[in-house]
Amino acid sequence: MAMYVKFGTDNIQQEIRESESSPGANWFLVGQTPTDVYGKYFKIVSGSPVQMSQEEFGKMHVDLADKALYWAAKTRKEFLLQESYWAIQEDNNLTAAKRQEWTVYRDAVRAISDTANLATTIWPTPPSN
Repeated sequence: MAMYVKFGTDNIQQEIRESESSPGANWFLVGQTPTDVYGKYFKIVSGSPVQMSQEEFGKMHVDLADKALYWAAKTRKEFLLQESYWAIQEDNNLTAAKRQEWTVYRDAVRAISDTANLATTIWPTPPSN
């Protein structure tokens, strides 16, 4: 048995597999035993797998965490905007003043940065109907 690592299009490790032969495309031999690979993270450099340094591994995790926060904030904003879309339509039976409150609310949602810290962001409260 040998240890193989599969890499994604970003040349960063996606999966580890123990196999008697290469599992296929994008899989690279990185060791003979599980202890050769577990607890390590690999990348492709000049066509060959290379173990990442602790610094590279840490930066990758920070980058992934930043991306996760970005998408979480963006997804929440899109959800709140979609959920309140009805309120800015002409045929919603709201008064002009109430429709304006909803417009202000939606503007406040849009104003929150996509990179907002979700733990500390104070999201606007939608108006009452």
